[in-house]
Amino acid sequence: MFTFVMIYFVPGCLLMVCAYCGDTNSQYALGVWYWNRCGNYWSDIEARDRWWLRAAEAGHPHAMFQVGYFHRYGSSSVIQKDLAKADFWIHAAAKAGDDDAMTLLRESK
Repeated sequence: MFTFVMIYFVPGCLLMVCAYCGDTNSQYALGVWYWNRCGNYWSDIEARDRWWLRAAEAGHPHAMFQVGYFHRYGSSSVIQKDLAKADFWIHAAAKAGDDDAMTLLRESK
């Protein structure tokens, strides 16, 4: 049991401390952690979206892409379906140098 706690919860706690201190990479990574923790049974989409939005607003390029991508479909009450916001965030991500955003924009022409 102790090993499970150390492997599973400690990384999330460390990410949370850094994310609350304003580190954008940690904010993005914490969103990923909330999405992937223990598979689909424990994922927390609302928390994921809150952290990704926070990272995007702070200028994290891939968080911008993820926020824009999920605004296309709506994934939670935090990131609702809004095509104008999707376009804004995807273009911002491409301008910030995110490869996925640039590929998406290139393919959609």
